[in-house]
Amino acid sequence: MLGATSQRGSRTGANLAHSIRVLTWNIGNGNEVGRADENSALPLIADRIDEQMPDLVLLNQIRHWNEGYFGSLNQTDELMTLTQMPYGRWGRTTRVGIAGLEAAAVMSLWPLGDAIIHAIPAPYPGPEVEAHAILQTSVVVEEKTHHVFSLRLNPAKVDEQVGGLNVLRRLIKSLPPDDGVIVGGDFGCHVGDAHFDDFAARAELRNPALEKPDKSACEPQHAPVDHILFRGNYVVHQYARRCNQPNPSGHPWVVVELRRPPAGKSRFACGTTLLAGASLLFGASLLALRRSGT
Repeated sequence: MLGATSQRGSRTGANLAHSIRVLTWNIGNGNEVGRADENSALPLIADRIDEQMPDLVLLNQIRHWNEGYFGSLNQTDELMTLTQMPYGRWGRTTRVGIAGLEAAAVMSLWPLGDAIIHAIPAPYPGPEVEAHAILQTSVVVEEKTHHVFSLRLNPAKVDEQVGGLNVLRRLIKSLPPDDGVIVGGDFGCHVGDAHFDDFAARAELRNPALEKPDKSACEPQHAPVDHILFRGNYVVHQYARRCNQPNPSGHPWVVVELRRPPAGKSRFACGTTLLAGASLLFGASLLALRRSGT
């Protein structure tokens, strides 16, 4: 489906009952790179989403404008309309002055549970300080609950990233061990960063970028900070990180298709700490070798 023409409305979650197709994207406030027009990129963002036909879309750096500013537009609602995805949840992550707020969101072809927003403690509290936050919701697929987290961590402050990952790890550890988990967003850090690798291993999450690398991946100027991580008895059928041109965001979109293994077979079922940790450490070691030139 990479580079496919838009097939808006042609896919439903029931079409592939044994798969989950997830897309995450930092949409860069919804205005095209190099343009000042607020909300100008939303139609192209919707087209890019439609091309990949996801079941779940985890978005971050979305703007919701207050009345009197930039059409008073709620970008989550607008993207749900443009993509015809019937279910959505969003939560404020940071403020944008008096004009509005920045949010994380989840759009879905399946009904979603309640939206819960988890604030990330600011390392230096004060009246003008507000750290980022994590949005949590849930979806039931094949009678199994999957807990879904959409986030954007502070790209400029490692201590806030560490704080956010600690919050997220505790949330995941508090969930029933047999439930599925899907996490997506802009982590501000990448494979090879000690705090990212430690979080993924201790939270027992798998990284499809390590299990099925995209050989044609869009390579941003910095190491990839946009990730999808998951827990559950799935095989990674596809992983892609692309910046199809024109790219309406300074970030690539990331898409993963997870499929159930054949009956009677299990692929890294929930609770496999050693396998998840080994996958991440192996990937980090490869990255270190590439950087060292060996």
